[in-house]
Formats: sequence, structure tokens, C-alpha cells
Amino acid sequence: MKKNKLNMVVAIALCVSLGLSSCIGSFKLTNKVLGWNEGVGNKFVNELVFIAFHIIPVYELTVVADILVFNSIEFWSG
Repeated sequence: MKKNKLNMVVAIALCVSLGLSSCIGSFKLTNKVLGWNEGVGNKFVNELVFIAFHIIPVYELTVVADILVFNSIEFWSG
């Protein structure tokens, strides 16, 4: 039982440390997708594309790619 609590504390500490690391990038890929959506058509078409991109996890995948890959490259390369 103590091992489970220790594992939980370590997991929470890792999540908090990652969340407070202040490595915020420009999220260029996500912003490009959002910019493309703004240029598709009128506000109703934009909303339909926005909803479709959440059903098909386009925005979620771009955010994950930005966080794990592109922002890491941007951080380490300066």
C-alpha cells in the first residue's frame, strides 16, 4: 500500500514539474492550422471546420506535435 502511495506522489510531482517548467513555444503548427481555418470561408463554414477538426482530432494532434516535437526543437536550438 505504501508503494502505491509513493508511486502516486512521484507521478503527481512529475506532472506538476512538467506543468511549471515555463517552456512555452510559439505553437507554429497549431497557429498555421487555425489560420488556415480562418481563411476557409465565412463564420459558419469556419465553425463547421472547427468542430470537424475536434471530432477528427486535428487540433489535438497539432498541439501534441507542437509540445513534444517542434517546441522542444525550438527550445533547444534557441
